[in-house]
Amino acid sequence: MVLASRSDIDRYILELENTIERLTSENSTLKGENEGLRTENGDLKKRLLVYENPHTPPSLQLFKPKIVNPPGKRGAPKGHKGATKVLGEPDEIIHVSAEKCPGCSHPLDTPVRTEKKTIFDIPPPQKVRVTEYDLDVYKCSNCGIEVRAKHRVAR
Repeated sequence: MVLASRSDIDRYILELENTIERLTSENSTLKGENEGLRTENGDLKKRLLVYENPHTPPSLQLFKPKIVNPPGKRGAPKGHKGATKVLGEPDEIIHVSAEKCPGCSHPLDTPVRTEKKTIFDIPPPQKVRVTEYDLDVYKCSNCGIEVRAKHRVAR
């Protein structure tokens, strides 16, 4: 057995301590990567369960990717000309008031405010009335002029 000097032993101990420190750091890095891979593996196994059924179409996406920032802003662009329904003058204005409270039947005093509600009654289209006239045409035996019978004007 060879006996080494004290400085050789100190150098060897320092080298071993550096190796231990490097391996400890590498070990903690690998543990973090391993945990991330285990999580990813679990997620992939859950997604794979969807396709285990042979009758599930591939277009069925149960696990859609979550969009963090949706593309573009919603709504009409700035400066867009709106299309608001034009309200005409009402043909009839009917004032509606209530006399008693529907909850407790207590008589009501003056109204707090008046709200407007406009109802558009669109009548059903009228049926087109088609009339065919069979007009008799005569030939006058006296002067020979053809005379067509006149129909009445329908309204």
